Amino acid sequence: MNLTSVLRCIHEQFPQLTLTALAAQIGYAPGYLSRQLKQATGRSFQQLVAEERLAAAKELLEHTELRMEEISEALGYASQVSFSID
Repeated sequence: MNLTSVLRCIHEQFPQLTLTALAAQIGYAPGYLSRQLKQATGRSFQQLVAEERLAAAKELLEHTELRMEEISEALGYASQVSFSID
């Protein structure tokens, strides 16, 4: 597994990417890929995607006039509520 290319795929495709889709792209079983990511990075696939979403949200909030609703939708959050931070 080329970790750099896997992490690049996550970075480039995170809003709509699933573990199953990523595993299919690189030719691994989802469970195997999940274990390899956890071992290599110390984070799960879901944690890696969440980090990408948060970084992208921060960038959009700081540098665009998009509303929170638009940002949450663009970044693949289920709802604005799951995106909002109290």
